Amino acid sequence: MPGTPAAAAYGRSICHALPAQLADLETRQQEYERQKQECARRAVELERDFQVHESSASLSQAATEKQAASARIVDLAEEYLEQQIAARLMNVAIERYRNRHQDPLLERAGQYLNDLTCGSFTGLAVDFDEANRRVLRAVRRGSADHVDVAGMSDGARDQLFFALRLAYIEDHSGRVGQCPVILDDVLMAFDNERAAAALRVLSELSKKTQVLLFTHHAHHIELARQAIPNEALTVHELVAGQPVAVPILQGSGHIGIYPQE
Repeated sequence: MPGTPAAAAYGRSICHALPAQLADLETRQQEYERQKQECARRAVELERDFQVHESSASLSQAATEKQAASARIVDLAEEYLEQQIAARLMNVAIERYRNRHQDPLLERAGQYLNDLTCGSFTGLAVDFDEANRRVLRAVRRGSADHVDVAGMSDGARDQLFFALRLAYIEDHSGRVGQCPVILDDVLMAFDNERAAAALRVLSELSKKTQVLLFTHHAHHIELARQAIPNEALTVHELVAGQPVAVPILQGSGHIGIYPQE
């Protein structure tokens, strides 16, 4: 009972036991803390190991995919080379066929174009566009490039159209009969080098039919005198109101030039 010697003795025994129990609790708390830290450290290690493992699996998969892609690239490269070789052989065969079966009129126009452009374009070719339509293109010197008419300069286009007209005139004169060729300021878009080339071409054409050239540009007269032999050239000065007698000289190899005021 409280207040008795026995109760006092019991209280004293509990007081003596409390420090030991407290020390035990602190020890166990420290142990729990250590275990918690160990678990946390182990969790970090496990997470790292998992990531390494996952990366290894990804790398392995990536390596497998790379090998498959490399093999596919080799296959595609072989297919590409086969297609390129086949296309090249086909183009060569088509080009040979065209050369053997080219329209003589178109072939002659290509020769005129070569002369008129001083060799910048060596001929004409008929190709097919994206819509499988036949289109006329010029063959550039020193390459296999076929140039669309729209891709040519203004001067080169004028020379192309002039070459086509000359080829037709020559063909017509040979099939139907000679007729005078009258040209008016056709060299306006030509530089001096190509104008001189055109004058030489007209001089050759005059051996097959009569050629009369009218011009407002005095320097074309000087170019003609440099490009054409004197015996093959006649210059007729035109004066307003004064008639000029034009002799008929068809196929004589003589070109008449008429400077105008």
